Amino acid sequence: RELNENVVKTDVIYKAALEEKHVESLGNTGCEIMGEEEFYDVTKCRAKGGGVKLDKGLVLDPKAYCEALLEVCEGMIAEGRTLEYKIGEVDFDKITKPQGEDAVNVFCGGGDMLYSERFKSLDCQPIVGRSLKFQNEEGVDFGIICGKYVSPIGGSLIVGATNEVEGERYLNSDSEVFESIKAKAENLRPDLFNGKEYEVTKGVRANPKRTNNGRIPIVEYLGEREFVFTGLGSRGFLTHGRYGRSCARLILGDKDDDEMDNDE
Repeated sequence: RELNENVVKTDVIYKAALEEKHVESLGNTGCEIMGEEEFYDVTKCRAKGGGVKLDKGLVLDPKAYCEALLEVCEGMIAEGRTLEYKIGEVDFDKITKPQGEDAVNVFCGGGDMLYSERFKSLDCQPIVGRSLKFQNEEGVDFGIICGKYVSPIGGSLIVGATNEVEGERYLNSDSEVFESIKAKAENLRPDLFNGKEYEVTKGVRANPKRTNNGRIPIVEYLGEREFVFTGLGSRGFLTHGRYGRSCARLILGDKDDDEMDNDE
């Protein structure tokens, strides 16, 4: 289905070269490289190596995207079937076992579910990501990226994000979050860090253990008609469809996952 304007906030994204080591990556984009002054005129980004305007880039609103996916799922429910779901803060330990012969529980979530006793066996680590939310006073309608990012979403500019592990590298206050992001993102939009008011947003993702094949998402049968789908890490937008299909096949028990690619 086509992504509507509630989901796609802009299709204009600029990639900056804040350091000399980034210049080579710009050359690999195949896009026309703008010099430092020209790039600043367009983006107000202080990029010593200039930057490029990326083709086919999109800034998506994650919440709106997930709501659109849910709407699609609701429209696919067969007659006589029901779908119950909980979104937001969920006490996973209080969810009852499936009732009814064809009923199943599917637990889909980020790192917040890893705090539940129900999922202590999952080989994942909760990673905290926090961002700064500024008012988009100038009506900026493009995104900028170079390690960190600036994205226009819902009347705001979102600048992020941190990568925190509780007990190891964890920021204890909003001011620490601000300084951490500022150190790496200030040159992307210097005007945002000159005393403007901001809010701090927070999310927790589930990071699977690193293997020789990278970080592999978890699609698993827990027993008693309960399934879990998590561990997408920072690439959920890219991989949720592929692994969501794997989860559906596991629930239906109609195919081995290895056969799936033959149906593409």
